Amino acid sequence: MVEFDDSARTSAAAGPLKRRAIGAVVWSGVNVALPSLVSFAVFMVSSRWLGPSDFGAVAFCLSLCTIASSLCLSGVGEYIVQAKKLDQADLYSQFAICLGAALLIYAGMSTIAVFGWVDDFTLGHSEILFLLGIKIPLDALNIVPAALVERGLRFSVVAARATFASLFAGAVTLGLLFAGYGLWALATSPVAAQAAITLVNFMAAGWRPMRPPVSAVRGVPRYALFATGTRILNTVSTQIDQTVTGLVLGPAALGVLNFAKRIYALCADTVGGALGASVHPIFSTIQDDRARVTRGYLMASYAAAAVSFPLFMGLAAVSGDLVPFLFGEHWAIATLPVQILCVQGLITSVGLLQAGLIRGLGKADWWFYYQMSGTLTSIPLVLILAPYGVNVLLTGLVLRSFAFWFIPVLMSVRLLQISPMTYLQQFWRPLLAALVMVAGVKLVETQVEDWARVYRLGALIASGVLVYAAALALVEAARVRPAMRQLLSQLKGSS
Repeated sequence: MVEFDDSARTSAAAGPLKRRAIGAVVWSGVNVALPSLVSFAVFMVSSRWLGPSDFGAVAFCLSLCTIASSLCLSGVGEYIVQAKKLDQADLYSQFAICLGAALLIYAGMSTIAVFGWVDDFTLGHSEILFLLGIKIPLDALNIVPAALVERGLRFSVVAARATFASLFAGAVTLGLLFAGYGLWALATSPVAAQAAITLVNFMAAGWRPMRPPVSAVRGVPRYALFATGTRILNTVSTQIDQTVTGLVLGPAALGVLNFAKRIYALCADTVGGALGASVHPIFSTIQDDRARVTRGYLMASYAAAAVSFPLFMGLAAVSGDLVPFLFGEHWAIATLPVQILCVQGLITSVGLLQAGLIRGLGKADWWFYYQMSGTLTSIPLVLILAPYGVNVLLTGLVLRSFAFWFIPVLMSVRLLQISPMTYLQQFWRPLLAALVMVAGVKLVETQVEDWARVYRLGALIASGVLVYAAALALVEAARVRPAMRQLLSQLKGSS
């Protein structure tokens, strides 16, 4: 059997952790920042063009397709990234299984669209489901080449594909919007983005599916089954609120929920994406050296908290002005849902790191059982709370997330062999500085109440940035001083 060329991964494992990790985070940051900027611009334009019902109709169909796509053995990609050795039979076998499952599922989604079984939840446009369903086989085609790119720690390629996809999808969406296609522009965007990502990954991976002898065809590995189960549970957990809201409250309420979640996702991806996207492949590569893993993980946890805490707490503080200013007065109703989700954001980026650590060290089954417990509690919670409205539903889900957060904390400290206090102390300084920032913003707000909205927002954001920077520098003084003294001594020595 032809062996798979894994030299990129081997050389990456031999390199210094700090250089590889910094490079990964930088490229992952580019991967997140540029697409996020494009997505934000398209989102802002489309939000001013379309209303909650339009967003809700597309969100309902996309939610169904996202859940369906997770059934296509999506965890195979994690297995390819994590496995110590691979051959071509492994790759082809997983590719064929994923694609076959995707085609069967897409046939089922198309049947639902043809018979108009979701007309009541899509403003009479069941065809949206047929269009968005194309994303299911595209997702399956992408699993193997995307995993090979990540396995080689080729984060520059990841950045390039995300940027290209976002630019392509943005151009398609805006073009259709200006041509008057309305919600069809929203429905086309995810399909266009996934098509572009799949094309770039195939080109970058340099891999083509070549059928091996029948005797060499493999089944789905145990790790991949657990990883797939985890993804299914995670997808159901994150999408069930939208699906049930659409069924119970209709497309308008779902549009408000989807709008708030998209703002939350833009922030969460910007903060956690740069670190979260790199943690799993890097820790998979150095999984046998727990000391290096521990140092890197604690450093990443602090960095995630130092950025995510002020971002989400600051967004909650100014969203009353920010949401209607950027997206239009008709979205002011989404202000409270955005603020509720900002509370969730405090643990989101940290949770991405926990997931990457646990899966990267080969404990996909641990993460599966954690996700299963979360999903089993989320589903009944959504069914009970959805009839009471979006705000009540989101509050219940956020409280549930915080109640279960101690589980991945215990998993992480067990794998790293450190105490919970050693782990949690990474967060208290950024949290304290962010609380001081919010107090400062609210104080400034009392002084600028009569200003025009644009100037008031500018004053609040500027004061928040300055107060947080000063507060963090103050609480981190004990760490900063030795580093500054060392730097100054080195500069004097070199002169």
